[in-house]
Amino acid sequence: MNQNGFDYEFVTFKWPTWLHKQTDKQRIIWAYKILFLDVMFPLGLKKVIFCDSDQVIRADLAELWDLDLGGKPYGYVPMCGGNGEDDMDRFRFWKTGYWQEHLRGLPYHISALYVVDLQRFRAMAAGDHLR
Repeated sequence: MNQNGFDYEFVTFKWPTWLHKQTDKQRIIWAYKILFLDVMFPLGLKKVIFCDSDQVIRADLAELWDLDLGGKPYGYVPMCGGNGEDDMDRFRFWKTGYWQEHLRGLPYHISALYVVDLQRFRAMAAGDHLR
């Protein structure tokens, strides 16, 4: 389809019988977002941007599209940090406990918005490694 000056398509994919079945709907959605990128899209497609349907985009996605991934298969967007004084702070789980210690000051990158170099992802068999 072509609307708003860009092409898009809807994709459906069945969970493979050989992979441990997930029963939690949210985990299935999260898995589809990364585990099957190598087989979900046509081989001719070089790059995709994944954007959750509930994301509010406040910048030009061309910046993400044009991002130099430095040979990496994907690039995630850092989560807005917030100033710790708003109602959303209680949802920032990465600022306390396990995740705060694990990240050690590094930014938390949200899986709701990222770019994937499908050619690199396939070349390094990233899907096979993740599955």
